[in-house]
Amino acid sequence: MKPVLGVTTTIDRFEQLAPELDRLGLDLDLVSLPCIKIELRPEVLNDLYSQGASTEAIVLSSARAASLIDFSRLDSIPVLAVGPRTAASAKQAGAQVTWTGSGGMAELATEAGRWIKSRRVLVVGASNRLQERSRSLEKAGASVTSVPLYTTLAIAPPKTQIEGVIFGSPTAVEGWYLSRDLRGLQVAVLGQEPAQSVRSRGVTPDLISTIPSFVSAVTQLTKLIQSLPEEQE
Repeated sequence: MKPVLGVTTTIDRFEQLAPELDRLGLDLDLVSLPCIKIELRPEVLNDLYSQGASTEAIVLSSARAASLIDFSRLDSIPVLAVGPRTAASAKQAGAQVTWTGSGGMAELATEAGRWIKSRRVLVVGASNRLQERSRSLEKAGASVTSVPLYTTLAIAPPKTQIEGVIFGSPTAVEGWYLSRDLRGLQVAVLGQEPAQSVRSRGVTPDLISTIPSFVSAVTQLTKLIQSLPEEQE
């Protein structure tokens, strides 16, 4: 029997997953259960372009942030991406990616610490916890200005019946609990931040994907559910 998995990202991100998963040929049914929505802040984008002349690098905290920027207006400023998916989005948008981290802001601060030390950098992403995440770059010696291009808001998902669910952010976990809980579900998360959010609600994630990718998490969670004894499903 095919596992039925819910993905809690925005509808536009969910639609981007379908072609990638089709190529993998996984035997599953995927359901869009959006738990977040994006509120853009266009006035901040204009601020970013005006501040570009006085910065030495741009640090992108998400693929969405990369997709919103017109890099032709930033005079080839070096770009550091928090992870591979963000780097790919930035390159597609015309950025010159100087450094690609392994998937988290703290990891990027460690990996690129020598490069960013004493440099003026703009950290671009969602307003949710952006300043908090920027502190790791400040500890590495960078002079940091946070640029919140958008805000991620929690929304309640439909109560569609599923066997497993995947969260990419703490805000998505918050949205989930607006209408339902996690009893009886296999739970996968992308990284430690959503993992901690799930744990704070008394649930231990069944899978913490070390690769910040919904495709990777869907693949791993499908295999996990298919490996369970029938009575545990």
